[in-house]
Amino acid sequence: MRIYHLLFLLIYLHISYKLSSQNWAQVSEPSNTVTRILIDTPKNVMYIGGGFKYFDSIVVNGIVQWDGVNAFPLGMGRSKDCWEQNCFDLVLLVKFNNEIYIGRISDSISGVAAKGIARWNGQSWTDVGGGVSNLKTGESAIPFDGYAYEGKLLIGGAFDQAGTDTIYSLSAWDNTKWQSLYVPPSQSGESHFITSLSYYKDRLYAAGNFIMYLDGEVTHDIAYLEDSIWHPVAGGLKGGLSYVNDMVVFENELYICGYFQSAAGNVGNKIMRWDGHCWKSVGDGLCSQFDIAERMLIHNNQLFVVGTFECVNNEIPASCIASWDGDKWCSFGNSKFNNKIRDIAFWNDDLYIGGGFTEIDGHPVKYFAKWVGDHTTDTCSAPVVSVPAQPGGRPSLALRPNPVSDMLRVALPKAAVTVRVYDLAGREMSGKTTLRASEALEAVLEVEALPAGWYLLQVVFRDGSSAAAGFVKT
Repeated sequence: MRIYHLLFLLIYLHISYKLSSQNWAQVSEPSNTVTRILIDTPKNVMYIGGGFKYFDSIVVNGIVQWDGVNAFPLGMGRSKDCWEQNCFDLVLLVKFNNEIYIGRISDSISGVAAKGIARWNGQSWTDVGGGVSNLKTGESAIPFDGYAYEGKLLIGGAFDQAGTDTIYSLSAWDNTKWQSLYVPPSQSGESHFITSLSYYKDRLYAAGNFIMYLDGEVTHDIAYLEDSIWHPVAGGLKGGLSYVNDMVVFENELYICGYFQSAAGNVGNKIMRWDGHCWKSVGDGLCSQFDIAERMLIHNNQLFVVGTFECVNNEIPASCIASWDGDKWCSFGNSKFNNKIRDIAFWNDDLYIGGGFTEIDGHPVKYFAKWVGDHTTDTCSAPVVSVPAQPGGRPSLALRPNPVSDMLRVALPKAAVTVRVYDLAGREMSGKTTLRASEALEAVLEVEALPAGWYLLQVVFRDGSSAAAGFVKT
């Protein structure tokens, strides 16, 4: 009798274990990470890009077309950027004028010369107007995002040459030639990193990892274009390590995600939203200091967020994927991933994910998966109150002289606690500046030891508020 009980228990445990892995199913077999997924709705096919050389044992070299059953190589793919099993991660995958554009190409694709970016017309690969490259070395550069805008394809990335023209970080392709969108160079004269583009309330927004001096102030990681002039977005992100991975417009607000923290002075943790006037939190965002939000997708009035995280809103367990409906956060399936999700797509009402994971719920599911589960175990937060930043309420600073060679005087609107100086990489210059005097409404700072360049001065006041202003050291 005990043997039957034991057998029954083993069968029960096996069934339970089996069911626990049924939320996600393996989809085909890429040999390495899937980084980008593109749905071509008119053709009802999917394009998949990443760091894989093989897809279903077929040599595809980092880019493949898939119809849900069969994989089709696109020529010889990125053969120059691949080796035994892997390729350099593909970072750009967009469709424009019925052609597929991909990015991160060294100097050729399928035997065709191309720098940084190339396009597929359904039959063959072609160059894109000389590509994007590094002006000093002539080597190919990396394009990160593509966005259709006013009949052109905008390409953002880390380059300072498009075709034969000096163009920094963002360029418009009209199917014939590249055009500048007036992004200024960095302090060193090099390009910025623009990783995401979006259009919101009649303005083009660019985000990524950069520092620009706009409208008389230093702004970090996000800016908008209006009448051919770039402007700051409430000073941008705070924190020297912050950056933006993705932007989408959801329920008439611009959402950004990436790596940034409220502890550094931002309103949100790894995700927040802009309403055109001020930043607002998205609940409590992602939980851990080390979490990263990679991509976002809108489907059925929900915003899906994927990346590297284990919890949202400080209370909801959610491994690498969660959803937000504008009021509350929810987990998605309560599965456990052993590595990050890099991209997400809905195709024919099915959800697909790609990433660096090789196990889900302890079972081998590698790099590319399809949702097959249910949501009976999902956990949701209560409706949350999002905290807005106060628009336009920051105290102002008056710096003189500016530019400065030795002594900088800072006129303060109220009593200060700390005065700090940062370079354009976000590093505090504590060893190269000396606070010589600090009266109630003035600070005198010795900056003679600073190398020439742009700097950001930040003041924290006794009431907890802060202000910042840029200056030039000659």
